[in-house]
Amino acid sequence: MRRILAAAIGLLLIGSAAPVPAAGRQPGAAATRSLQFATWNFCNHTCPNYDSRVKALTRTIALTRPDVLALQEVDVRGRRLERVAGALAAIGYQNTDPTISDTCPQKCESHIFVDLTKFEVPGRDLAPTLSDRCRNLLTPAFRHAEVDGLRQKIQRIRDEYAGTKPSDTARWQRYQAELDAVHEQQDALTAEIEGCRQQEATVRNYRSPTFGVLHLDGLRSGARGNPAAFAVIRDRRTGATLMAVSLHLYTRSKEGNSNRGRNEAVRGVADWTAQREAQLGLVGLPTFVMGDFNTYERKQPRGPDWTLQRMGFRNADQAKVRVGARYPTVNRMPMDAKWKGFPPRPRKFLAGGPQIDHIMSRGAPRAAKFEVFIRLTKGGHFDERYRASDHNLVRALIPVPVGTTAATASSSTP
Repeated sequence: MRRILAAAIGLLLIGSAAPVPAAGRQPGAAATRSLQFATWNFCNHTCPNYDSRVKALTRTIALTRPDVLALQEVDVRGRRLERVAGALAAIGYQNTDPTISDTCPQKCESHIFVDLTKFEVPGRDLAPTLSDRCRNLLTPAFRHAEVDGLRQKIQRIRDEYAGTKPSDTARWQRYQAELDAVHEQQDALTAEIEGCRQQEATVRNYRSPTFGVLHLDGLRSGARGNPAAFAVIRDRRTGATLMAVSLHLYTRSKEGNSNRGRNEAVRGVADWTAQREAQLGLVGLPTFVMGDFNTYERKQPRGPDWTLQRMGFRNADQAKVRVGARYPTVNRMPMDAKWKGFPPRPRKFLAGGPQIDHIMSRGAPRAAKFEVFIRLTKGGHFDERYRASDHNLVRALIPVPVGTTAATASSSTP
């Protein structure tokens, strides 16, 4: 089944790979379509006022309208992902991985969102997912409540018909009929729970070649980072196809606050994405690695962004137009420690703000525009209606080749 699915997805990607000429282009010139990429570390339970920050995130995304949105620190646990995903769905954005809550229920906190009316993730609609009913039944508290409810129903029937004897034919028959009905409900519930467990096993074991979770710790020896999200995305209008990765590298590892583990992680990501291109039968697939690298170039030089550039990636902050580049991408400056990431005003740096959040691309031209996005009041304070995190939204406008040269689709999956 996996081989058939992989081949079908590969053929779909090949079918989408024929270049669409851009109006006004000279013959032989590479056609591109500029797409807006954004990354934002949302700050999970460690930051206060979660619900108001979800509203600020939604308001900001509705204003900026990125084509591809990478989020970090949106935890699957505690309904945090559910709440964020629900708010983003209201403005047209969907998680590229519909299985994430069931295949990675613990540590997964990095995600990729797109507007599925404008973009598609090949094979996404084929992915098995748990129904809300099954998700509830597999929760012990809910399941026990359902079972106890039927037991209590049986007890109420027995209390109501207490003392009834077979000689009272009509009443006895009603008693037996009501008991039999509840017993049938018990049998049906048992069968339903078993079916949900089988469905859960199917979902948990599902692995798609075009979206899913990338466990950084397993890519290379010494690699350090939270599980990343990846997705192959196709522009429905132009056929432009790309791969996006949302990742969050660890602040520290067993080597301390060095770049060793982080560099090993991004080396693994770069190698893995190149291998996935070959498996999908796509050559030169534009690849975008976005997220929180958790390292300052000035304090820990030759970090993950430097490593990725040596492996053929471009840093979007090298764009022709740079907006807000004097602001840091995270507001936890030592001089603002008392504010715990939420100072009243942003810091400005003449030499450019410290960056730990990055948008890196391979197989695409240099970014046309880069921005550290901040909304301020007239008095220069953060506009709290748009401040969702201790990090700032980072976005970039990058030309993406329209159509990707495709080879023969692979018939295997990892």
